Amino acid sequence: MNWMMVIRFGLGGLVVTVVSLLARLAPAVSGILAGFPAIFFTSLVIIGISHGKSAAVHFSSTAVWGMLGSLLSVLSVWAGLKAGLGWPWLIFLGILTYGGFVWFITRVKAHPNPQE
Repeated sequence: MNWMMVIRFGLGGLVVTVVSLLARLAPAVSGILAGFPAIFFTSLVIIGISHGKSAAVHFSSTAVWGMLGSLLSVLSVWAGLKAGLGWPWLIFLGILTYGGFVWFITRVKAHPNPQE
């Protein structure tokens, strides 16, 4: 048995479960977290079946932000590689970039017009 496949399956199922639960509690955040292309389609189907078409449409509209966060995270890790950072720092940098982006975009979406 290939244990790596078991680990991937388990982690993939865990991520889909967390994203599906977040769709009920915080739809904007769930879409951002599901922006990873490997997770997006599965999560979209599950949310569409369990919560209906309107929830799936909202979910897919927020996933674009997650894909942008993934891109920024990859670019920051790439820059860290070019700078010669070690793997622990690269992992930290990727998580910090993605987490910072999620924090920022949820604040912006929560208060779209701060002048009102």
